Amino acid sequence: MGAVFSVLTLVLLSGASLLTLSYVVNLEEQRVKVPVRVEKRRD
Repeated sequence: MGAVFSVLTLVLLSGASLLTLSYVVNLEEQRVKVPVRVEKRRD
């Protein structure tokens, strides 16, 4: 049971980390796109 529980926790942790990474990447992409648009408008 201990091994199965540890594997499940690892899967849950990896899934949570993947979701967090994708969320952070989306935020960074939005931040990058906005300044680029502003610079284009200024030009």
